[in-house]
Order: sequence, then structure tokens, then C-alpha cells
Amino acid sequence: MPPFPEEQEMLWLIRARVDHGVTLFDTDEVYGPYVNEALVGEALAPVRGQVVIGTKFRMPRPSSEKRGGAN
Repeated sequence: MPPFPEEQEMLWLIRARVDHGVTLFDTDEVYGPYVNEALVGEALAPVRGQVVIGTKFRMPRPSSEKRGGAN
């Protein structure tokens, strides 16, 4: 079994949530496997006027900071 459900199954699940009254979707590129925002966009395109999509972003840390990565 793959580590993530098949794309069609995920699209169906997101659309089913709208059918059950969910109107707020929160996403981020780190919600694996780094394609979540595209998946949510595709799933919600037909109902984009009925839902709100929240997303996040991170700015790279200055190289002078000891901790690497994004903040």
C-alpha cells in the first residue's frame, strides 16, 4: 500500500467534506507529499465561491542564525 491515498480518493474526500458543510480548508506545502495545495485547489475549484482556503508560508531564516530551515 502506498504511504498516501490515491489522488482520486483524496479529491473525493475533500469534495465530500464540502457536501457535509465544511467551508474552511487550511493547507500548507509541508502537508505531504508537498502537493497538498494543488490537490486542495483542484478539489475545490468547482465550489470556490462557497469555501475559504487558508494557507501559510515561511520565510527563510537569515544564515547568521544557528537554527537552519524556515521560520
